[in-house]
Amino acid sequence: MKESTYPRFTSGPARAIVAALALGLLVSACSDDSDSSSGTTAAPTTTVADAACADSEALRASVAALEEVDVAAEGTDGLTAAVETVKTDLEAFGASASAELQPLVEAVQTGITELEAAITAFDADGAAPVLAAVSAVTSSAATLVDTLDTGCGS
Repeated sequence: MKESTYPRFTSGPARAIVAALALGLLVSACSDDSDSSSGTTAAPTTTVADAACADSEALRASVAALEEVDVAAEGTDGLTAAVETVKTDLEAFGASASAELQPLVEAVQTGITELEAAITAFDADGAAPVLAAVSAVTSSAATLVDTLDTGCGS
């Protein structure tokens, strides 16, 4: 299989730096703040961090479904439907994620844009660009979701 030419955080140092920065931000974003000065305990509430953690699960599932599309059986329509689900889940995640995570969200969005272009050009260019673009999306989404999951306690 041809190597992807899409930018990824695959080098050891670059990936480690991005993961370390994101992890530090996520731990604070998804952790409980229990600095309460009163003796009463408030009922748990849903926070932005809780929403981001829930949205990461939906994104993980939609990316997994994208990887499982059988292009021979479902054609580009199957890919397009799977991409739309990933886009919807990524949009929800982007809205609930902290500002510090937005560069990782944008990396996935860039991959999706490139995947959509590869799907559009499928008849002319064949499957190789589509497979490379799916790989780029799943890789960048895995980096994002895995980083957040560490902070969510998953």
